[in-house]
Amino acid sequence: MASLNSGKKLDRREKAVRLTAVQNKEILELLARREHRKDIAAKFNTNEKAISRVRDQALSYTSKMRASLTNEVQEYLTLWEEMHSKKMAGSPPKNRIQNIDDHFDDLAKCAKELADLLVEFKDAARDDTIDEIIEGSFEAGENFDMIEFFYKKITRGLFTHLKQSELVLGLDTLNGWGDLEVSKVDDTFIRMMRLEAAIRGFEGTCDLCRVKPGSNRKVA
Repeated sequence: MASLNSGKKLDRREKAVRLTAVQNKEILELLARREHRKDIAAKFNTNEKAISRVRDQALSYTSKMRASLTNEVQEYLTLWEEMHSKKMAGSPPKNRIQNIDDHFDDLAKCAKELADLLVEFKDAARDDTIDEIIEGSFEAGENFDMIEFFYKKITRGLFTHLKQSELVLGLDTLNGWGDLEVSKVDDTFIRMMRLEAAIRGFEGTCDLCRVKPGSNRKVA
């Protein structure tokens, strides 16, 4: 097996390569063996930030997705959660410092991307939930872009806002996008989501919201 240091060092100006689901599993296994992030990054021709992102996304995996990982990786993730839970709870994401206008721009962009994605999922005869589709893609080692999209904080924040919308209906009884059944996604649902993105009429607040100077909007 080649040394971890044998990979090409990524220049700061170079864009990190996109990792596949299979490579993400390999990265988690190396992290579980306590390999250094910089060595793992060199092996996969990416950067340390990308390696950390793989771990952070794995911490949000469903129980079924975690069960597909090795026992060593599962133990590593559990230990990481225990060691960093207080730190994570006490340190708000850097994204929270952005002003409310920027946040709404991000929400609008995310809503448009989600609407485009749901058009591909739309099937009145299909009973799958988004979680089941994600798990299927994960097990098949494909479509990691889609998996990554649903685990983004902005995507989860969008759900919180749209759950309070008077236009996008059917989310009030769900806990997240993962609970959404494909059979419930129709032309009206997608059209209302695009409308929310166009008018930037996002109600309520989410974990990423911050108060804009001079605004009376409150943070959740």
